[in-house]
Amino acid sequence: MDFKGNFNTGDGTRCDPFTVTDAYSRYLIRCQIVSRMDFSQVRAICEAAMREYPRTLAEFIYPKSFLGRKVNNNGDISWQRRRVFISEVFRFEEIGLEHVGEDLYKVFFHDVELGQFDAEALRFRPARLPR
Repeated sequence: MDFKGNFNTGDGTRCDPFTVTDAYSRYLIRCQIVSRMDFSQVRAICEAAMREYPRTLAEFIYPKSFLGRKVNNNGDISWQRRRVFISEVFRFEEIGLEHVGEDLYKVFFHDVELGQFDAEALRFRPARLPR
């Protein structure tokens, strides 16, 4: 979401366009002229856009062999009554743990591997990005 600067129309009227864009797809959700660049105007535009295009992910079901864990508000999962930090990015989302060895799990969000979890050390190691 942002203001795209301003320009004058043919009759000299100042125009301040405000846009709302989906960060993933870059789809332009809304482009609207605002009369005032203030919180109440921006909020009204955003609320209308979210009613029109609600943020919902398609339901994802992990394989039955996976363990599911819900990420809390701090980015942690619960493991044997202890907290393990995964990432705040996945707050309130369900992640899947695939057992791959003694005390070792691959961690997934949907079909994307996030990294590995060492259950003995209670440590999550993010996956390395390909170069």
